[in-house]
Amino acid sequence: APCDPPPGVPLVGAMGEKDYDAPQTEKIWGNSQVFCGGRLVSGPDGRSAAATCLMVLVPSIVWQVVVGSWYTESHGVIVALVGGVLGVSSLALLFGTAFSDPGIMPRQKDYSEQRDPVTGITRTKQPARYYDIVLRGHPTKLKYCVTCNIYRPPRCTHCSVCEHCVERFDHHCP
Repeated sequence: APCDPPPGVPLVGAMGEKDYDAPQTEKIWGNSQVFCGGRLVSGPDGRSAAATCLMVLVPSIVWQVVVGSWYTESHGVIVALVGGVLGVSSLALLFGTAFSDPGIMPRQKDYSEQRDPVTGITRTKQPARYYDIVLRGHPTKLKYCVTCNIYRPPRCTHCSVCEHCVERFDHHCP
Protein backbone atom coordinates (compact mmCIF):
# COMPACT_ATOMS: atom_id res chain seq x y z
CA ALA A 1 0.00 0.00 0.00
CA PRO A 2 1.28 3.49 -0.75
CA CYS A 3 2.69 5.50 2.15
CA ASP A 4 1.32 8.85 3.20
CA PRO A 5 2.91 11.79 1.36
CA PRO A 6 5.26 14.17 3.15
CA PRO A 7 3.71 16.74 5.50
CA GLY A 8 3.05 20.25 4.25
CA VAL A 9 1.95 19.24 0.73
CA PRO A 10 -1.38 20.90 -0.18
CA LEU A 11 -4.44 18.66 -0.32
CA VAL A 12 -5.61 19.39 -3.84
CA GLY A 13 -6.96 16.94 -6.42
CA ALA A 14 -5.59 16.16 -9.87
CA MET A 15 -7.67 18.87 -11.53
CA GLY A 16 -7.00 21.51 -8.85
CA GLU A 17 -10.29 20.99 -7.00
CA LYS A 18 -10.62 20.15 -3.34
CA ASP A 19 -11.43 16.49 -2.90
CA TYR A 20 -12.06 15.57 0.72
CA ASP A 21 -13.32 12.04 0.01
CA ALA A 22 -10.34 10.81 -2.03
CA PRO A 23 -7.50 8.95 -0.31
CA GLN A 24 -4.70 11.27 0.75
CA THR A 25 -2.27 10.07 -1.93
CA GLU A 26 -4.79 10.86 -4.70
CA LYS A 27 -5.34 14.37 -3.37
CA ILE A 28 -1.66 15.21 -3.56
CA TRP A 29 -0.05 13.09 -6.21
CA GLY A 30 -2.75 12.85 -8.88
CA ASN A 31 -2.45 9.63 -10.87
CA SER A 32 1.06 8.75 -9.62
CA GLN A 33 1.70 5.93 -7.18
CA VAL A 34 3.64 7.09 -4.12
CA PHE A 35 5.53 4.86 -1.71
CA CYS A 36 7.46 5.49 1.52
CA GLY A 37 6.46 9.06 2.19
CA GLY A 38 7.20 10.32 -1.30
CA ARG A 39 10.69 8.84 -1.52
CA LEU A 40 9.54 6.49 -4.30
CA VAL A 41 7.22 7.83 -7.00
CA SER A 42 5.94 5.74 -9.87
CA GLY A 43 3.72 6.49 -12.83
CA PRO A 44 0.11 5.31 -12.87
CA ASP A 45 0.80 2.12 -14.83
CA GLY A 46 3.00 -0.25 -12.84
CA ARG A 47 2.33 -3.12 -15.24
CA SER A 48 4.57 -1.66 -17.92
CA ALA A 49 7.42 -1.32 -15.40
CA ALA A 50 6.94 -4.98 -14.45
CA ALA A 51 6.91 -5.97 -18.13
CA THR A 52 10.12 -4.01 -18.73
CA CYS A 53 11.71 -5.73 -15.74
CA LEU A 54 10.79 -9.12 -17.21
CA MET A 55 12.21 -8.10 -20.60
CA VAL A 56 15.56 -7.45 -18.90
CA LEU A 57 15.48 -10.33 -16.42
CA VAL A 58 14.47 -13.23 -18.71
CA PRO A 59 17.19 -12.70 -21.36
CA SER A 60 19.77 -12.19 -18.60
CA ILE A 61 18.86 -15.50 -16.98
CA VAL A 62 18.81 -17.33 -20.32
CA TRP A 63 22.22 -15.88 -21.18
CA GLN A 64 23.65 -16.96 -17.82
CA VAL A 65 22.30 -20.51 -18.20
CA VAL A 66 23.19 -21.08 -21.85
CA VAL A 67 26.10 -18.83 -22.77
CA GLY A 68 27.50 -18.08 -19.32
CA SER A 69 27.91 -21.76 -18.50
CA TRP A 70 29.83 -22.32 -21.76
CA TYR A 71 32.12 -19.35 -21.01
CA THR A 72 32.66 -20.68 -17.48
CA GLU A 73 33.77 -24.07 -18.84
CA SER A 74 35.99 -22.75 -21.62
CA HIS A 75 37.38 -19.39 -20.38
CA GLY A 76 36.74 -19.22 -16.65
CA VAL A 77 34.14 -17.68 -14.40
CA ILE A 78 35.04 -14.02 -15.03
CA VAL A 79 32.93 -13.61 -18.22
CA ALA A 80 29.84 -15.10 -16.57
CA LEU A 81 30.45 -12.93 -13.52
CA VAL A 82 30.67 -9.77 -15.67
CA GLY A 83 27.43 -10.78 -17.42
CA GLY A 84 25.73 -11.25 -14.05
CA VAL A 85 26.95 -7.88 -12.78
CA LEU A 86 25.69 -6.18 -15.95
CA GLY A 87 22.28 -7.85 -15.59
CA VAL A 88 21.94 -6.85 -11.94
CA SER A 89 23.11 -3.28 -12.63
CA SER A 90 20.59 -3.00 -15.49
CA LEU A 91 17.77 -3.97 -13.14
CA ALA A 92 19.02 -1.63 -10.39
CA LEU A 93 19.18 1.31 -12.82
CA LEU A 94 15.73 0.42 -14.17
CA PHE A 95 14.25 0.49 -10.68
CA GLY A 96 16.12 3.68 -9.85
CA THR A 97 14.70 5.38 -12.91
CA ALA A 98 11.18 3.96 -12.57
CA PHE A 99 10.77 4.96 -8.92
CA SER A 100 12.66 8.26 -8.71
CA ASP A 101 10.83 11.55 -8.51
CA PRO A 102 11.01 13.06 -12.02
CA GLY A 103 10.70 16.59 -10.65
CA ILE A 104 7.00 16.91 -9.91
CA MET A 105 6.19 20.56 -9.32
CA PRO A 106 4.02 21.16 -6.24
CA ARG A 107 0.48 22.23 -6.96
CA GLN A 108 -1.09 25.42 -5.68
CA LYS A 109 -4.59 26.08 -4.47
CA ASP A 110 -7.20 27.07 -7.01
CA TYR A 111 -6.90 30.74 -8.00
CA SER A 112 -10.28 31.49 -6.39
CA GLU A 113 -8.95 30.23 -3.01
CA GLN A 114 -5.72 32.26 -3.02
CA ARG A 115 -5.36 35.72 -1.56
CA ASP A 116 -3.18 38.31 -3.24
CA PRO A 117 -0.36 39.00 -0.75
CA VAL A 118 -0.17 42.70 -1.66
CA THR A 119 -3.86 43.66 -1.60
CA GLY A 120 -5.22 40.83 0.57
CA ILE A 121 -8.16 40.13 -1.73
CA THR A 122 -9.18 36.87 -3.39
CA ARG A 123 -8.80 36.55 -7.15
CA THR A 124 -11.98 36.65 -9.20
CA LYS A 125 -10.50 35.53 -12.50
CA GLN A 126 -7.78 33.17 -13.65
CA PRO A 127 -4.22 34.58 -13.86
CA ALA A 128 -2.79 35.57 -17.23
CA ARG A 129 -1.84 32.67 -19.52
CA TYR A 130 1.76 33.90 -19.92
CA TYR A 131 4.08 35.79 -17.59
CA ASP A 132 7.15 37.56 -18.97
CA ILE A 133 10.36 37.46 -16.92
CA VAL A 134 14.05 38.09 -17.56
CA LEU A 135 16.10 34.99 -16.78
CA ARG A 136 19.90 35.33 -16.92
CA GLY A 137 19.54 38.38 -19.12
CA HIS A 138 17.15 36.72 -21.61
CA PRO A 139 13.42 37.46 -21.81
CA THR A 140 11.41 34.31 -21.09
CA LYS A 141 7.69 33.54 -21.05
CA LEU A 142 6.34 31.36 -18.27
CA LYS A 143 3.13 29.54 -19.13
CA TYR A 144 0.35 29.17 -16.57
CA CYS A 145 -0.87 25.61 -16.00
CA VAL A 146 -4.59 25.62 -15.27
CA THR A 147 -4.48 22.09 -13.82
CA CYS A 148 -1.66 22.68 -11.32
CA ASN A 149 -2.36 26.41 -10.84
CA ILE A 150 1.28 27.42 -11.25
CA TYR A 151 3.43 29.31 -13.70
CA ARG A 152 5.64 26.60 -15.14
CA PRO A 153 9.39 27.25 -15.13
CA PRO A 154 11.39 26.79 -18.36
CA ARG A 155 11.58 23.13 -19.54
CA CYS A 156 8.61 22.23 -17.33
CA THR A 157 5.85 20.29 -19.09
CA HIS A 158 2.45 19.08 -17.94
CA CYS A 159 2.14 15.30 -18.23
CA SER A 160 -1.29 14.19 -19.38
CA VAL A 161 -0.74 10.66 -18.04
CA CYS A 162 -0.01 11.46 -14.38
CA GLU A 163 -1.58 14.95 -14.30
CA HIS A 164 1.50 16.75 -12.94
CA CYS A 165 3.81 19.46 -14.14
CA VAL A 166 7.24 17.83 -14.42
CA GLU A 167 10.40 19.92 -14.20
CA ARG A 168 12.43 18.15 -16.89
CA PHE A 169 10.47 15.72 -19.03
CA ASP A 170 13.31 13.22 -19.55
CA HIS A 171 12.32 10.00 -17.73
CA HIS A 172 8.71 9.79 -16.90
CA CYS A 173 5.43 7.90 -17.09
CA PRO A 174 4.84 5.09 -16.71
